Order: sequence, then structure tokens, then C-alpha cells
Amino acid sequence: MSASYDYVTDDRSLIVGDYQTAANSRLLKQLNVTHIVACGFDRPATVDVDANITYLYLPDLDDEPSANILRYLPRSVAFIRRAIQNRFGMNESKSDSRNGNGNGFLDSSLDGQKHSFSPSRQATSGCVLLHCTYGQSRSCSVCIAYLMAHRLSLLSSDTVENVRLFSDRLLHECYNFLIKQRKTMAINPGFMRQLEIYRRMLIARFWKKEDDSVFLIKSRAHAYYRASRAKVSTSFTFFHSPFDLSDLPSGEKIFRCRKCRVELFLQCNIIEEFKEDQIKKLPSSDIWRESTSGQSFKHGSMWSSSVAKRLEDPYISYGSDNSIYQIEPIEWARSQLELSLLSHDRRICCPKCITKLGHFDRHAKSFYFCIEIVASKVD
Repeated sequence: MSASYDYVTDDRSLIVGDYQTAANSRLLKQLNVTHIVACGFDRPATVDVDANITYLYLPDLDDEPSANILRYLPRSVAFIRRAIQNRFGMNESKSDSRNGNGNGFLDSSLDGQKHSFSPSRQATSGCVLLHCTYGQSRSCSVCIAYLMAHRLSLLSSDTVENVRLFSDRLLHECYNFLIKQRKTMAINPGFMRQLEIYRRMLIARFWKKEDDSVFLIKSRAHAYYRASRAKVSTSFTFFHSPFDLSDLPSGEKIFRCRKCRVELFLQCNIIEEFKEDQIKKLPSSDIWRESTSGQSFKHGSMWSSSVAKRLEDPYISYGSDNSIYQIEPIEWARSQLELSLLSHDRRICCPKCITKLGHFDRHAKSFYFCIEIVASKVD
């Protein structure tokens, strides 16, 4: 089977390809690949490993709508960014983008016509290869995440209105750009929804002007991310402490126990919701829809009825009717969770007055691990 790959950028610093591309050591040398993101793999595809190639492995990542790719996006974007910065011997510069000498791939006017990537600085050598099995879904999802982050990093002095318009179209613009380069792209709808969450994370970070890690930024999108990380963690390392009250976002609401008035969580600890009308507006792949996986997804029980959507869709919030708040794991609940794993008691109680507030949700079908708080128990 021959290798299938496409350059993403005009300067040939980024490639999306399949497993055969990554397994061909001679081709890797011809392409001058220096960094590889292996989506769904925990080892190199070739037995003849080049010591000059740096790998980032994203293991336990199947190409399924319910697979958790969101947990890998921040580290993948950072890996690609560092590799490309090293290639040019520079850091991404916002000032360059303003004077027209930046390395942005989309024109700031967002007219959908200009799609170029032509850095003014001379590249040294090397490129980044993103690969999965067929180079259609997982690797393309990681690539779009990078394109969104890179494009947003070039935005600086636009008006609030222009930034908001830009941010709303960011995912669609990056998707449309990549599909022109990689015509076989077929991202499954679950990954597309996670890319939308990642877009919201990027926007939240842009507006807050924060350089904190993704585990500290206060936004509902970041709460969603941290909850998804907690889902796959076995060490409870992703519990968030919400009460740094010295630097709360403007208008941030504090939720308290209705009985004893102890502070429990902030509005930004509530996991970002997906509404069905928002999901319908996301980009979708005809190739994936017509594939075997797409047909199985369409005719299967998951998401095939309103009941199934509520019970099984891992992206639509159970608490969308406002009777339940789904919040990310919080530090004060850590000891209760540890006990619940031993006793199988999923109740969550107020840490002060022991009033029952709700329960832990760690069901296999949930995309994230959260704490479900009954809305009438807090205010």
C-alpha cells in the first residue's frame, strides 16, 4: 500500500498523512520529517527509528465519536508549535502578523478567499508529520486544533466586535482550509464537537489574557476539558480548587449551599453545555457519514432518538433543563469520591452541613467525569 500524505502549509512545515507514511523511513528522510505526532499509537510506525525524529504519542485513541481526543489537544498543539518555531529559529510574533510579514494561514479579513502560509523568514529544515491510520480523522483533528491556536495567536489589535465575529467562524475557517489541502479528510462528529470545545477554550484564554495552564483558567470550556481529563485519570489529579476569589471573572457567580451558606463552586466550574442547534451548525464530513463507521453510527441506537440523546450522547449536558448543575471535580469533593469508590455510594454532600447535594457521575457512557448538583440545593 502506498503512502498517502499532504502538505498543509505552503512552506511545507506541516504534513498530514497515514500510517504508511510514518512507517516508511526512507520517505520520512525525503520529506525531512523531524517531529511526528502519532495519533492513536504508543510507538513509532517504523522499526528503523531515526534518532533525529522527536515523537509525541497519543495512545488509546480510537477513531470513534465517543473517543476522548480533547485531552490530547493542548499538548499536541504545544508540541507542533515548538517544532515549527525551532524550524524557523523564532517565536510566533503578533507584531509580524500586523505588518503583513507573519506566518498566518488565513487572511484576517476572513473573506474565505486567501489561504496562504508564506513566512517571510527563511526556513531551516525539517517538518512535522501528523499521522493516524488513514490520515483522515484523528490526525486532521489535531491539525485543525493547531491551526485554530496558531491563527488566534496572530490576532491582537482588532476591535471586540471583529474578534467575536472571527472567533465564531474560527473552526469553520480552519476546517475549510484543511479540507482543501487534505481532500480525504473525514473527521467524525464526536471529534468535531471536541474541537468546538477546544475553540471555546482558546477564545476564553484570549479574552482573559492569561498564560496559566489549562488546569487554572476559569471558563466553562476549561471546566469541560478538566472533567474530560478526570474521566481518564486514575489518580484524581484533576480536581480543581475554585476559590481563588481574588481574581474572579467579572460578574462571576458563587454558588453556596442553601442550608449552611458555605461556598461550593463558581459559575465557571459548571461544565460547558452543548445544545442541539449548536451541534447542527458544526462542520460535518460527507466522507465519514458515508463510511462504514458513519452508517453504523447513523443506524445504531446512540443518538437515534430523543431518549437516546439524553442518555447516551456524551456531549449534550444532562443538566440542560437547569434542574441539575454538572460541575467539574472540585477539591472539597475528593475525599468523598475516594470513599464512594470503596462503598459504591455515589452521593455527594455539603462538606460543612452534610446535606445531600447530588451525586458523582462516572458512568461509562459519559464523556467526562462530573459532580451533579441538584439546582434546588444551592443558590
